[in-house]
Amino acid sequence: MPFSQVSFDFSTVERQEEETDSPSFPVLPLAQSEGVTTVYRKELVECKVTTAEKDLQQKVGLPALSQWKATDPQGNTKFFQWLTDTEAEAKKVKLQVKGSHISTLVRAPIGLDEEALREYLVSCNIDIAKFGHDGTKSLKEFSSELIKGETRLLQVASGEILVITEVVMLILHNPATKETLVQTAQVWPDGKTSHQARIPGAKRRPDENQFLCARRILKRQLEIDENA
Repeated sequence: MPFSQVSFDFSTVERQEEETDSPSFPVLPLAQSEGVTTVYRKELVECKVTTAEKDLQQKVGLPALSQWKATDPQGNTKFFQWLTDTEAEAKKVKLQVKGSHISTLVRAPIGLDEEALREYLVSCNIDIAKFGHDGTKSLKEFSSELIKGETRLLQVASGEILVITEVVMLILHNPATKETLVQTAQVWPDGKTSHQARIPGAKRRPDENQFLCARRILKRQLEIDENA
C-alpha cells in the first residue's frame, strides 16, 4: 500500500528498550539455558489506513478484518491479522510502552583515517577536490570526526552516501527572567567568524550518551561547573 494512503502520527511516538535473549543467535555452549542477551530499541508509531479505494483496502484485509500477507523484495512472506486490543494482549503483543527509560547505550566508534577515507570517497565517485574550500571541512577534519565517532557514513541501497551526525542541544532557561541562553557567534582557529544564532550544542560521540554530551557542553564550551 502506498504511504500516501496511510497517515502517521509522529507526535505521539513511544520509544522503549527491551532486553531479552535473541532468537537470531545460538545458545552459548557454557550456558545451555541462556542465549545471547540483546537490547532491542523499538519505536511505536500509530498510523491509520486512510484510503477509500476498495481494492487497496482488501489488500490489507479491510473492511472484513481478514488475514492477509505481504512479500518483501527479499522474498520473505509475512502474514498479518487485525486484532482488538484484548486479542493482541492475549497473544502478548505489546501495544504500549510501559516503564520506558532513556537509553545510556553507546555505539563503538568505527572510523577511517585520511587516506582510507580518500580512497573510499573516490570509489564512490565523490569529488574530493571540493573538501577544504569555501568553508567546507577538509578530509583531515572529516576523518577526525569519523574516528572520534562524531560522524558516521551510511551507504543506502541506491548507492548514495549519507553522513549521519547526532547533535545534542542544551537548553539553559532562566525561569526568573524567562530568557534562554543562545550562542550568537563563533570564531574559528583560522580567524573565520560565524554569526549564526543557535542553541549551544555538540556532536555526540559513540562513547557518550546524551547526558555525558550535555556535560561536555557545559564544561568545555560554556566553562560552567556542572554542579553550579
